[in-house]
Amino acid sequence: ACGAEDEVLDAAFLGSDRLALATTGDRVRVVDAATWGCRFLTGHADAVLAVACAGGCVASASKDRTARVWVEVNGTFSCAAVLEGHVDPVGAVALAVDERTGGLVAATASRDRTLKLWDVDASATDGQPRRPAARASAVAHAKDVNCVALAPGARMVASCANDRLAKLWDPFALEDRGVLAGPPPAGPPR
Repeated sequence: ACGAEDEVLDAAFLGSDRLALATTGDRVRVVDAATWGCRFLTGHADAVLAVACAGGCVASASKDRTARVWVEVNGTFSCAAVLEGHVDPVGAVALAVDERTGGLVAATASRDRTLKLWDVDASATDGQPRRPAARASAVAHAKDVNCVALAPGARMVASCANDRLAKLWDPFALEDRGVLAGPPPAGPPR
């Protein structure tokens, strides 16, 4: 079985026939949609809160304050990178292939109100995950950041937070490119 004892928090397609699942457990599940066979990706020390897939890789974000990028080689997944630097749980992750370089870019967001961008070496398959420094970091919102997205080709970054804002960011230096504000809070009933 695929570990159905945990709540499923997020899902992302890995190609057209597999699904990566984030659960309240500390393992990422990769499920084959045709056979329902399941593989577990282990390495996090706490609940996996979000997953993303791109370029044949899986990214996971965890309550352990890290994100990980997993690469599949000859049918086996290994952790290619551990992304460290948030001071609170990482609740969102995005992954894209950079159209300029062909490399893999990850974006992470956290309750610590920050957004971080990472260049990931997906060729690191020697069993020793790389620990790259974030290429850019920004205090992105006034409250918890709970969503991050990368445009195709890593041409733009978007974030959403509990401060009722969605923001667009430059993918190189995380410079603010625009803000979409939600409606103001409702006042007391009349």
